[in-house]
Amino acid sequence: MNFLRSPSIVQLILIAFVAIALPLIWAIVTTLYQVDTLVEKNANVIVKVKKESVMSRELADQLTSLERSARQYQVLGDENIQAVYVDHRSLFESLLNQLIISGPSENKLKMAIELREKESMLFELVKIKPTKEELISTDRVIVDLHSGVGELLKETDQSLSEKTDTLTLQAQALKQQLVGQALLVLPITFALAILFTLLITRPIRQLSSSIHALGQGDLTHDIVIRGPHDIKTLSVSLNRPVSYTHLTLPTTPYV
Repeated sequence: MNFLRSPSIVQLILIAFVAIALPLIWAIVTTLYQVDTLVEKNANVIVKVKKESVMSRELADQLTSLERSARQYQVLGDENIQAVYVDHRSLFESLLNQLIISGPSENKLKMAIELREKESMLFELVKIKPTKEELISTDRVIVDLHSGVGELLKETDQSLSEKTDTLTLQAQALKQQLVGQALLVLPITFALAILFTLLITRPIRQLSSSIHALGQGDLTHDIVIRGPHDIKTLSVSLNRPVSYTHLTLPTTPYV
């Protein structure tokens, strides 16, 4: 109850520490939460789009190997070359399937499905001793495959660039928001620091002044100090009159 009515100096210092620390703690916790939200919101998206871009580049490289082995098999008819072609085809299809099941955008999904259909058409054309028409069709399908992979690569790179730009804008907005919070918290913190400094130092200055007056022999005014109860208790003690009942006066001999 005494604490609520009139805290001591130590209690007042503790209250001041908590009151000044609270705005700073609030600002720190809010900052960490906002940064964590931003990272969590965009990290998975950036990783996903980056993975799509990497797979698109791998598709382009694999298509080059696929085309070379397909043409060599059409010309030479070697079973070893056919096995190489089948391996390249398997890797190409695996990359396409990974891209499709990764949940790309509607446009990229459409491109991937078209590439898979074109590759199936190429597989039907790759045979020993193809006709002239089959060779022409092979060239056309291969050109379409290169064009489709190029468009897919362009689309994934554009998506990555857009996501990166969006993340940059969000980071800038968060920075401005945090600056605004700092501009709000710092004046409050300084105001609380000044307020509690006055609350703590004012009664101490009053007590010091009263003690100085007593030292100068001023006993006409009571010492009244408002503030922490330990300072008030000390001021009450200074107001008590000095008791002379137990003092003995020195005796001087008569001459």
